[in-house]
Amino acid sequence: MIERLVTEARREMRDVTVITSDNTIRATVGGIPVTRLSSSVLIEDVRSLAADAETANAERNHAHLTLEDRLSPESRARLWGLIRK
Repeated sequence: MIERLVTEARREMRDVTVITSDNTIRATVGGIPVTRLSSSVLIEDVRSLAADAETANAERNHAHLTLEDRLSPESRARLWGLIRK
């Protein structure tokens, strides 16, 4: 099935990426325009992307937790001025 799909994609001049750890399949479907990746590489890439997304989300959420963080510098200065009176 994988070989047939790759062959069809080649005929249509479409790029193909095959993800498998089976060396026989990787050897059979190799060549231009086929990109071959092992399952372990895909898993590591997905884990890395998930960790990056989690870190970015945590930073984004942490940056605006307080009302003070969301105020403009001018508004913040005016409010601090009122509190100190």
